[in-house]
Formats: sequence, structure tokens, C-alpha cells
Amino acid sequence: MKNPLHLRQSIQTNRHVRAMAMLLAVTFGLSSGAARAIDCGPYKVVSVQAQGGDVLVLLTDQSGGFWKTLGPWSSPSTKPYLAIAQQAIAMDRPILLRYADGYSCTATDYNTQPYIVRM
Repeated sequence: MKNPLHLRQSIQTNRHVRAMAMLLAVTFGLSSGAARAIDCGPYKVVSVQAQGGDVLVLLTDQSGGFWKTLGPWSSPSTKPYLAIAQQAIAMDRPILLRYADGYSCTATDYNTQPYIVRM
């Protein structure tokens, strides 16, 4: 007959293994979603426009210039994106923007917030 303490430890170990397996499944699920993205750029940031509802940037590349939103003020990522855009202007460095796969990189877009802004 098994010791009750040993049985309890075995059940707890099984729970930990199941929790770790679930965590790995979620992690791989999220990373596979990131694989279906498109990086747009490099772009030169020409201008930043902060307005009541959101922040816009005027970007240029070899195909011309266009406006993109960095997001609404209510989004936690908008302020860090704005800081990167301002640094890019000050340092004269290009930025990259990441969007969902199929996104039109060279079109003006006032609605779609990027997943990532990278300098």
C-alpha cells in the first residue's frame, strides 16, 4: 500500500507537469502568431503629430511619403512608440514597423496600430 504523503506528492507533480505543458503550448501558440507578420520599412520619420485621440507619424522611403498611426493615447504602447519616433528624428535613424501579414506597408493608414516599432 502506498504512503498517502507519497501519493499526494505524485498528484502535485502531475499538476505541475500539466501546468508546464499548458504554458509551453500557449507560448508556442503566441510565437507562431508572431511568425505571420510583416516588417515594414526602413522608414525615415519626417514628422510626429500628436492630437487629441492618437499619435501619427509621417514616414518616407524610396516610394514616397505616407502617414501611419502609432496608436490611440489609451493604448499602453503608444507612448513608448512615440518616444522611439522622436529618438529616430533626433538621431536621424530609420524605424521599422511590424503589422499583421498582408498589411499594405506603403499606404496611409490612420487606424491600424503596429505590433512593434523598432529603431
